[in-house]
Amino acid sequence: DLPDTPEDRAVLIILLIILLTGLILDGINYLYNRSDWGPILNPGGYIFSLLFKDLDEKVVIMIYRSTWILHLTVVMTVIAISPLTKLFHLIISSLNVYYSENIPKIEVSYRKIENIEKIVEEGRYIGAKKFKDLTWLQRLNYFACTKCARCHNLCPANISGKILSPMN
Repeated sequence: DLPDTPEDRAVLIILLIILLTGLILDGINYLYNRSDWGPILNPGGYIFSLLFKDLDEKVVIMIYRSTWILHLTVVMTVIAISPLTKLFHLIISSLNVYYSENIPKIEVSYRKIENIEKIVEEGRYIGAKKFKDLTWLQRLNYFACTKCARCHNLCPANISGKILSPMN
């Protein structure tokens, strides 16, 4: 039950474009800066250099410059939009791992709520009502989530058929 959204596909296509343009640039670079160890140390550049070896030098330079502009534009766009996509997970997950080791286990584990009946009768909320009610660590955990659906698939409330989902 992994989620598959158009955003996920777009991110994969963008990463594929970065990979292919990088290999094209590497292949042209290999073509003009050969070394004896090239096929061993740089197999991608060597394979892509074979595509350009029979072309005129001016054409190759034009391909190189246009590919470089495309590659740079796509990379800069990815950097700019990464906080709005699942790529943000790459940045935040490192912080999440770092801080999770420094938090005492009692803060992470579930705690018994005293007077839960009284709280419910008074109409008060248990937990967070708004995003700003979360602690900094809970916010960090939220942003580190990639929405992979593992928590959703393993949640006992969700498995029982209730409409509760930790992912949503």
